[in-house]
Amino acid sequence: MSSSKGRDLTNASSIWGRSTGKHAWQARPVSHFAHNKQGSPPVARPGSDAPTVNGDQVRDTWFWPPRYSVVGYDARQVQELFRRVAAELDAGRPVGPLLENATLRTRESGGRYDIGAVDWFLGQFLLPPGRFGLDGISADPWRDLPVTQLYHNPSQEASGASFIRQCENAWRDFDQLPGTHLWWGRAGMFRKALYTEEQQLLASVWGSSPEIVSAGGRDFIFTSRARHYETAQKTWSSPPSNCWFELADDETGIPILYSSGDFGGSARASIMFHDRRWLRFLVRGTRKANGIMTAVDQAGNRVARYRLADKRKTLFGLSSSVEIAVNPAWKLTDELALALVISAKWL
Repeated sequence: MSSSKGRDLTNASSIWGRSTGKHAWQARPVSHFAHNKQGSPPVARPGSDAPTVNGDQVRDTWFWPPRYSVVGYDARQVQELFRRVAAELDAGRPVGPLLENATLRTRESGGRYDIGAVDWFLGQFLLPPGRFGLDGISADPWRDLPVTQLYHNPSQEASGASFIRQCENAWRDFDQLPGTHLWWGRAGMFRKALYTEEQQLLASVWGSSPEIVSAGGRDFIFTSRARHYETAQKTWSSPPSNCWFELADDETGIPILYSSGDFGGSARASIMFHDRRWLRFLVRGTRKANGIMTAVDQAGNRVARYRLADKRKTLFGLSSSVEIAVNPAWKLTDELALALVISAKWL
């Protein structure tokens, strides 16, 4: 599968660009093909308690388009692939073989769909059995939270009003998410910090070229030294890149994690840990004021959610604050705190 060129995200600022004037047409949702329901029985996605999907539900999936100049998948190719997926489901056949051999071309203009949203949707069909449940917890309260720029639109509403409402409601109800709630923001000219609601400092980032990241009483150096890993053929649910930028222990030089990804309005970023576990960072929203970024692990579990803070609720003198919620099924380790303090600025 072809992809766009990656950029170092260690100095990235925001995914939100302007979409006004002559490019305002892009703020309309798009269906991936003309509606033509044939009807099919539901087919379970891999995993014993995974939700079921049938051909009609595939046809009812719409995508919020990428912002102007952001690379996306060629719309016609996506439409054709989704027609074939729906047909396989209608016939009661598995879609895994079709998706494992499919490729999609990318483009910077014209008809295109959000890469993260398409990858996420197709990747659900390829997750291994039993992926749901964290450490024996079968009822993950975050399991069904939407995370990317797609929505199901059986009414074929062309205005996208339902998607906008979903984004506004998710942003409004962010405080109600179960789990640990944290704050990230600028604590000086060159320092960013991550705090608990009780004002406990968990991690911080300061300096530049290289950045110094601190957590658990240890310092780590974020360098721009790229590491390339030989990986198997890219799958729809794999990280978007095999080129990673290293965060290493300042004393031992041992790598702790790597960041990588694509940028320019899509936040197709990833963090890989030393044991090859990884997080993808997906964004759902129509504008800065209702956007939420979600860190999703290699098994599709939602790990953390981010939103730009309401200025009236900014704490501890932090500016440019981001609120972060961590899934209650995840332990807030120093390793996770490092990932959170690094990634918060990507929103």
